[in-house]
Amino acid sequence: MKIVIKAFGIAREIAGKQQWEVIVDDHFTIDELRALLIEELPKLKTIIQFSLAKNQVYVVTNEQLSEGDEIAIIPPVSGG
Repeated sequence: MKIVIKAFGIAREIAGKQQWEVIVDDHFTIDELRALLIEELPKLKTIIQFSLAKNQVYVVTNEQLSEGDEIAIIPPVSGG
């Protein structure tokens, strides 16, 4: 199935692009996608804690992905 990946902030710099698609097996999970992203973009390991959002909602648990899901890689945000 096809999943759309969007990267923001330092994650976009690491990926070298803001958006791309990946093809994954049916029943692929967020945790499996996180591992795949780190495998394809090893510098993501330098981001101590990055979040993933599925269809504009942060995901905390190991949710299953569906065809056409949009996943955002969101690095830590600081402000003042």
